[in-house]
Amino acid sequence: MKSDKSKQRSRDPQTSTISNDEVQNTFDAFIAALYAGDYQTLRELYDDDYLLVRPDGTLLGKMDILNDLKEHSMVLSCFETTPISLKTRGTVGILTTEVKCTFIRDGHRQGTTHARQIAIFVKTGRVVTLTHFQSTRIATSCPSTSPA
Repeated sequence: MKSDKSKQRSRDPQTSTISNDEVQNTFDAFIAALYAGDYQTLRELYDDDYLLVRPDGTLLGKMDILNDLKEHSMVLSCFETTPISLKTRGTVGILTTEVKCTFIRDGHRQGTTHARQIAIFVKTGRVVTLTHFQSTRIATSCPSTSPA
């Protein structure tokens, strides 16, 4: 039997569960902010403990990525996504997608990246933030191998 404290906690908005729609809407707002170069919205969407793991393995925290985006005037110029999986557990949402995206950096179009991305969202109270983002490049062609 649940204690009174446990019952109270389950109704507390601080522990409300995250929905698939909240995850998708937050992801959509994130992508829209990258297109627009809307650093204020990105600041609000990134969790204070945000961690970006780039395809080359480098790690950037919230302020690192915001400064990098601003310093190089980076904006998203093309973004195609194929959803793979969206899971929610309690206050955490995990979105896995396959993407093809292109950024403009310092006024110059960068190459298109084909990757799988995992985005982890956390809901605190009524606010959903992006806390972790990891991108892994997908090879565009398979290397040829010869039988031994």
